[in-house]
Amino acid sequence: MAGSAPRRYCRGMSDATKNSEAAAKDEAVENVVERVSSWQHGAEEDQVKSELKEGLAASEVSVPEGEVDRLAEEIHETKEAPEAPKAQ
Repeated sequence: MAGSAPRRYCRGMSDATKNSEAAAKDEAVENVVERVSSWQHGAEEDQVKSELKEGLAASEVSVPEGEVDRLAEEIHETKEAPEAPKAQ
């Protein structure tokens, strides 16, 4: 088309976009861990695990295999928020 600006196609996300998405996912994981540890600090480990899974699913983020179990155990035993893992 005459007078039209040239079209530019993007083959994928830029590194900055990928980094900001990863940071947002990591922050969502941290928020879930903090919320669960503050509200469920006296709960049984299975209840803590259930709340973590529900919060992660609602936030549409996941963590590496085994991390939910580790987090639930640590929250149950220490009654504190453990360090949150990176999102997948």
